[in-house]
Amino acid sequence: MDKREQTGRSGELQGLLSELSQELSGCSSCSVVHLEEGAAIATISAAAFDASTAEAYAAELLRRHQRLRRKLGTVDEAEELVLQCSNLCIVSRPFEGSEYFWMMLGTASSNVTLIRALMRKYHARLEALLP
Repeated sequence: MDKREQTGRSGELQGLLSELSQELSGCSSCSVVHLEEGAAIATISAAAFDASTAEAYAAELLRRHQRLRRKLGTVDEAEELVLQCSNLCIVSRPFEGSEYFWMMLGTASSNVTLIRALMRKYHARLEALLP
């Protein structure tokens, strides 16, 4: 894939994340993240929110889950990881067989079930745009 195609796909990822984030009231951040680097290749976030810290945190959680899964000898991949705190919720969903995952972060008032349903709805479309 040449540089122009990568730039086009990045713009499409941004557009799709923007569309998705508007479907969720209380969406603080929505990102596609490189698992090992913990850095986003596309992000939509609220102006006052530090998305990069949340992205690195979610990447670390997924990496730890993978290491634990290997130590336990289980073969199942995590379909998604959900972390719900008093003031926020993070849902991370790996792209199977890829070095990327994506995540949504919502406020405490966000509906985790709705986040998960939206992620299932958009998963294949985002996956098709990965580098």
